[in-house]
Amino acid sequence: MGVKVVYNANYGGYGIPDEVRIRYNEITKTNYESSWDMDDVPRHDKLLVRLVEEYLQGHDSDLSICEIEGNRYRIDEYDGAETVIEPKDDFWIFVNE
Repeated sequence: MGVKVVYNANYGGYGIPDEVRIRYNEITKTNYESSWDMDDVPRHDKLLVRLVEEYLQGHDSDLSICEIEGNRYRIDEYDGAETVIEPKDDFWIFVNE
């Protein structure tokens, strides 16, 4: 089983819904005051992933969850729409001199 990662699958930018943020604060005893404050929470944070999964079951959202195979990823963004990139997805050009 891989690691799950939260990302924004549509244009407009990544943001955690207030309902998820409030529940995350309750469980972790943190005080993130807005969605933007949660930018330092890793996208693969297990609690964040679980709460987003629960949220997605009852809401229409631009958030999505990707399961990666390894233990490395990066998130590419264009106009707010994000893509999760794994090392296997990268294309490398090798120089043979």
